[in-house]
Amino acid sequence: MQHDPFLAGGERISTLSLDQFQAAGGDQAMTVAELLDLAGGRVGLHADLKKGGDEAATLDLLLGGSGLDRLVVTTGLDASVRRLKELCPELAVGLSLGRSTRGLPRWEATRVRMGELFPGPRIEACRPDFLSVNDRLARATLLRYGAAHELPVWVWTVNEESRMRALLRDRRVAALITDRPDRALAIRGASR
Repeated sequence: MQHDPFLAGGERISTLSLDQFQAAGGDQAMTVAELLDLAGGRVGLHADLKKGGDEAATLDLLLGGSGLDRLVVTTGLDASVRRLKELCPELAVGLSLGRSTRGLPRWEATRVRMGELFPGPRIEACRPDFLSVNDRLARATLLRYGAAHELPVWVWTVNEESRMRALLRDRRVAALITDRPDRALAIRGASR
C-alpha cells in the first residue's frame, strides 16, 4: 500500500484525477471504498488521516468496512484526534508524531519538532489512546515519554532489520510499523 506523494512512475498523486490515478497505478490504485470492500471485514484496518474537517463522514465510511474492534485511526492533527474521540469514544485513535518539516521556514520547523519532542500539552488537549511516532523521535524521547505516562507507542516506519530486532525486544514498543512485515514476523518468531 503506497502512502508516498508519488507513484512508482514518478507521477505526483495530488495532481491526478481519480481516473488518471487508477490508470497510472493499475490494480493497486483503489478508492477507500474499494479497499474497504476488498477487506470485507476480514482484516484489521489502520487509517492514517492526513487532512481533518470531515471526521464524521470519514468515520462513517471506515466503520462501514470494519468493526470497531478491527479499526485503528492515526492522525497528526490534534483537532481530529479530539473530534474522533468525541464521535466514537471506544475507537482506538493515535496521535501521529514525526511529520516532515521539509519546506517549512526554520522557525516553523522548530516549533513543529518541539511540539513533537515534548508532546505533553498536545496529549492533554486531544487525549489520544496511543502515540504513533517516527523512529527517530522514538529514539530521542518518545519511548521514554510513553513509558512514563503509560501511553502505548507505535513506531514507524522501520525497515532496517537490526532496528526491527531492537524495537521488537523493547517492551516500551506496542507496535512496529514496517514496509517489510514478512521480515518483522520472522524476526519476532525467531526471538520467541
